[in-house]
Amino acid sequence: MRSLDCKLPSVRKLRWFELLAKICEELAHRLHLTFRPERCGEIYAADEFISVVAQLSRPVLLVFDEIEYISPLSIEDNHWHKDFLAFWQTFWSCQSRYRTISAMIAGVNPSVVEMDTVGGIQNPLFGIVSYQFLTGLSLDETPNMIRTLGKRVGFKFDHEAVEYIHKRYGGHPLLTRMACSATNNLIKEKNEDRPVSLTWSKLELEEEQRDAELTFYCRHVVSELKQFYPDEYTMLELLSSGQIHDFVELAAYPEYTKHLRSYGLLTEDTFKRPTIAIPVIGRYVGLELARCEGRQTLLRVVPKEDRSLWLEKRKKSVVTDLRLLEKAIKQAGTPQLFGPNSFPHADYFASLTVVETENQFRQFIDTCNKCFVESVENFGQSIGRNKYYWQDIKTTYAGLWYALQRIKIYRHESLHLMLTKQASGELLAYLKQDLEGKPPSSVRDCYFILQQCVLDGLLTGIQIEIGNLT
Repeated sequence: MRSLDCKLPSVRKLRWFELLAKICEELAHRLHLTFRPERCGEIYAADEFISVVAQLSRPVLLVFDEIEYISPLSIEDNHWHKDFLAFWQTFWSCQSRYRTISAMIAGVNPSVVEMDTVGGIQNPLFGIVSYQFLTGLSLDETPNMIRTLGKRVGFKFDHEAVEYIHKRYGGHPLLTRMACSATNNLIKEKNEDRPVSLTWSKLELEEEQRDAELTFYCRHVVSELKQFYPDEYTMLELLSSGQIHDFVELAAYPEYTKHLRSYGLLTEDTFKRPTIAIPVIGRYVGLELARCEGRQTLLRVVPKEDRSLWLEKRKKSVVTDLRLLEKAIKQAGTPQLFGPNSFPHADYFASLTVVETENQFRQFIDTCNKCFVESVENFGQSIGRNKYYWQDIKTTYAGLWYALQRIKIYRHESLHLMLTKQASGELLAYLKQDLEGKPPSSVRDCYFILQQCVLDGLLTGIQIEIGNLT
């Protein structure tokens, strides 16, 4: 095996025929082969490479690391925009004759083998090279890394702390290592005695400070995606700015999410809703988008002048898609939502107006609860299933149930009903998500934001279930 680091000037500065000569020279030196360097000019280099390979008596593997530096993607060495073709045309022509030579290509993205043409000419690597992505550390592998690092600086991670690190940084080796380094810096600043016992609560408390130190590394992680797959990066922006319903619609086309999944950036939560697998990356992308658009919030809030039109469109979409979901449920034979007559009080839902005050939100959420939540519960009782909402609907339609539960919890809170301990925890979780962890009193247009999140969440849940059934 021979490895070539393509980012080194001694490799990337070479022309295609000079790189072939470099490979021939080393093979000849190591394996005692005949090599004629005088025949390695631009005209005969390919012939000489084939002649050297023909002498091999055992298989040889050439590993090209950082392949982007000698490809049409090269930024510094533009000659590879054309030389890429001649080099790989020669290699594959040679390999078709002699199976003793093979190549392994490594890089940060697969675009060099995905593009079908280069400068209007067929890419020699297209359709020939199969590729796979390296995955992050698993939850079982993460402890080995962080406990080894932590032991040297006086950290003790309990099981929940390890789980937090893995969940927050997705097992990404670089982000995990830098998060541990940032934690070490915070402890230094506070002059805490070592060894320090790290828990989930302690790490979560320092989350914002620690993640601020990771901004540069987050930019590095998504830079390739942003440069080479801009449509998929836009999908990432949709998720990070709370536009999950738009994401779900576009995600029906696999080409919009292919690399997000391969890079390990896209996953589903326990309610089958799409989410960014590495939360710190999601927050970085969201903050960058908000900064570019001049927003103070991660959520892209509908501007005041557009809210009436937005609401009319959203109500229409909810009703239309809900009817479609009911048809899909009937065809699939899965549990019905409202029974044979669809959801009642549709006229009440159609009359909803834009929310500005607490009282208006109370009326809005009460109407949504009657239309969608109570209707499901009433149908369940009519067929003798008192826990229909909590069992059949939650189990079968997890994505929609999450949206319905938001309505139910917000309605109980707005009417000042007594909440159980579990319901109180759910309320805090919904508010944290919808208001980005800020107290309601400090959020401008708080009640409209909640209205937007409720309706967007409802539409998202409906779309998820349609996708699952069709």
